[in-house]
This record gives sequence, C-alpha cells and structure tokens, in this order.
Amino acid sequence: MSSEEERDWGCAVGTIKDDPELCRMCRKALEELDRALDGTPQELTQEVDIAEDAVTNLRDRLIQRFRGAADPSDAAEIKNVLDHVNTAVSLLAGVIYPSGGIQRSLVEEARKLLRDSSGPCAEKSK
Repeated sequence: MSSEEERDWGCAVGTIKDDPELCRMCRKALEELDRALDGTPQELTQEVDIAEDAVTNLRDRLIQRFRGAADPSDAAEIKNVLDHVNTAVSLLAGVIYPSGGIQRSLVEEARKLLRDSSGPCAEKSK
C-alpha cells in the first residue's frame, strides 16, 4: 500500500471522531464510492447500489449516535453531519433510479459531501 493509499480518512469532525466503528464505516463508504467511480458505465449501477448500502449504514450509525447524544451541542453536531450523509444517500438514489440516464456526477458529489471538511469522513489533520 502506497503512502497515498495509507491516508487516515474518517471521522475528523468533533465528537464523532472518537467512534472507531463510524470511522470504519466512513472508510468503507469511500472505498465503495471510489470503486463505483472507477467502474465502467455498465457496472456503475451495481457498484453504486453497493456504495449506497455502505453510506446508508453510515447514516444509520449516525442516527444511533444522534438519538443517544446526552449533550445538546453533540446532538447538533451529529445532526449537521447527518444532513451531509442524508444528502449523499439521496444523490446515490438518483443514480440507481435515474430519470434521465446514469449520472456519474451524482456519485462524485456524494463522495465530496462525505469528505467535505464538515462531513463525517473528512481527512484527519496530521
């Protein structure tokens, strides 16, 4: 694995960065989105379906954390991150069930939302 591949992705935002399972889910979601983007147009729908499952699992974990948050500021922080993930799920659903053909740009936008500095899978600062 190259040093480029060894980047420490995941959970660089606030209190959720301390959840190793959430970090693992971020890595999995990003890997699946990368796989979908690297695939052929014929493979895209199948790969995006797998990626959507990974992002949905991430969303479910965030919902669990949101419901269990004891501190209102933690809940607000998690809600903000959850909004990013919900938008990513919606974008991916638009790829799986396209109204105007397959749109790779939706997958790219979903990935960008997850890796955004305020998203759940931002790159950790070294």
